[in-house]
Amino acid sequence: MWIFGTNILGGIILSVISVSLTLAASELTLRHLGYFPGFISKYNNNFRPVKYLEVRENFLTDSEGVFKANPEWNWEDPNITINTEGFRGNEFSQDIEESRSSILFLGDSFTWGASADPITSSYVDIIASYNYMTFNTGIPGTGTKQYAYLAEKYIPILKPDIVIVMFSMVNDLSDRDPMVPHQNLYHITNASWLRATDKNGNYMTPEDAYTYYLSQSNLILPDSPKPTLAEPQLKRILLQTVIGTYLWYEITQLSSTNKANSRPSNEVKPGSDWTHNNLIKNERFIKTNLRKIKTISENNDARFMLFLIPKHPELKQPWKDVKHTLHIFKEFDPFVPDFLQTEDYVELPNGHLNNSGHQKYAHFIHQSIKAPTR
Repeated sequence: MWIFGTNILGGIILSVISVSLTLAASELTLRHLGYFPGFISKYNNNFRPVKYLEVRENFLTDSEGVFKANPEWNWEDPNITINTEGFRGNEFSQDIEESRSSILFLGDSFTWGASADPITSSYVDIIASYNYMTFNTGIPGTGTKQYAYLAEKYIPILKPDIVIVMFSMVNDLSDRDPMVPHQNLYHITNASWLRATDKNGNYMTPEDAYTYYLSQSNLILPDSPKPTLAEPQLKRILLQTVIGTYLWYEITQLSSTNKANSRPSNEVKPGSDWTHNNLIKNERFIKTNLRKIKTISENNDARFMLFLIPKHPELKQPWKDVKHTLHIFKEFDPFVPDFLQTEDYVELPNGHLNNSGHQKYAHFIHQSIKAPTR
């Protein structure tokens, strides 16, 4: 009996040591990756504090106000090739074999190929493998204003057979980004991608943007909606580590969710007026830009096609669901995929398509092109 009890005690001690070492290793790894105890960014771009701000110039705004890739940047990924116009892929040339149809893609990070591994596994590259000549103007962080500008600039030059707008339901619904010469749309830093304008539209340097993001973030997480006597001490202990910080965050989120579920069903939830009003404001802006692209396409004998990219199924913000906004795109006869599942996306907060999603969407685009004109 004594030996049996000793074995149990030894097993418990071994398990405790094993778990402790695993947690310690995980904590060190998270800190090495730039995560801080007591801090969780409220931004979906994983903003985090840094000791020294480092600014990269792999994406810059040119003299026309176009935010694009820097052809002179030394890209670490050998699969990324930037043409002389500042876009990924083929040079923008009219020298196209008559046997190949040409397609001009307009879009953001999804079209750029974000999260495709390698990046040449993106839906634009897969479409090119079907014997199409593709011109890819997809740039992360951009929206319909830049799409329209690039359409007006390049369609008359390239004379593509097809113009495809890849509309992201994640970002493009709230897009009203400025296009100002030599004023970056985003600053790319080791603290993350920092939008270069504040909520009032004022332009910020990288240093100012970092300070702004830092001031808008929650360095000390809010108390649970239902605090207990033990909670302040528990919070103080947990926020000493990165793992504890995220554990505390999950506790407060669960408490907030329970509180939200207890509201009367007819109660207006916080933020619903804001999202509704902004959708109304942005609807006209979005339609104006899409109409410009459609008109310039038709005037140059190009087929105009609009594809909607649904948000990650687990991403909150239901007002970004296709079903809630489809009326905005009705006049453009959009192509809407109904086959994308959670497993076709990279995990949140990234939320881009993974290789499976890119492959499925490329097939969808190809089949839509071959189908009779609707």
